[in-house]
Amino acid sequence: MDSLKFSQLELKNKEDVKALQKELNQNGANLKVDGIFGPKTQAAYEERYGKANTGGYAYGIGQQMESLEPLFSVGRLNYTPRSLDSIRAQYEAGLRPQTDLAILEQTERTKAYKAELDADSLSRGMGRSTFVTDMKKRLTDKESREISRLESEYAAMIAKLIMETAERELSRSFEAEQFNLNLQSQARYRAFSAAQSAYAANEKQATKDKRSTVTPTSAENCHLFLAGLSPKERRTIYNGETAQGKRYRSELIESLGKSGYVAIQGIYPGS
Repeated sequence: MDSLKFSQLELKNKEDVKALQKELNQNGANLKVDGIFGPKTQAAYEERYGKANTGGYAYGIGQQMESLEPLFSVGRLNYTPRSLDSIRAQYEAGLRPQTDLAILEQTERTKAYKAELDADSLSRGMGRSTFVTDMKKRLTDKESREISRLESEYAAMIAKLIMETAERELSRSFEAEQFNLNLQSQARYRAFSAAQSAYAANEKQATKDKRSTVTPTSAENCHLFLAGLSPKERRTIYNGETAQGKRYRSELIESLGKSGYVAIQGIYPGS
């Protein structure tokens, strides 16, 4: 398939953009064919058609886009994800008091049980018996296990909430960035389409002006001119292979008319 004539290309919808992306991929780009004229498509387009000739079509389109894109741009959606420290502080402020209260209640219960043991042992005349000491140790061990359980549950809950919230924050940040990229793509797409229309109109007018300045000459001069050229040089003119060749061809047609131009090619053929 021949290269697309980008000077004639009009991007009116996503299918047109996809066609452009496929063409760029055929020339070495590695684009996702998604119909979005984003930064990667723009870069591939400029790489293919802009760097080789900064005075050509791509350069002209690029210049037009630079001036038109601000007209189609809208404000960005700015979203900064919360830091892990900020998220942690929020949940610790809400959950730590509850955990501390539960630990305090457990400690108070242990103290109350130990006081009851002391009172009971004194009333029975047991004093500091081994039984009482052993019971107090069991109460202390139970209290330690309960406090460890409360701390573990607290730490697990904090970690779970931090992870879930951090994931939501990243998701919101990603959605905001995608939203901004879509806005930028839409602005580029509209600017590109508008630039194409403006560039095509300018080129059409320039061609019209250029044609109007072609100066005809006599048939004799045309014969003398072509007779002095090699077949290869004449072919360059007949095919319009160079800017100068196109200009000479226009002068010949203007001077001889279309039928005369066709006839003179038979007299002085190109290679």
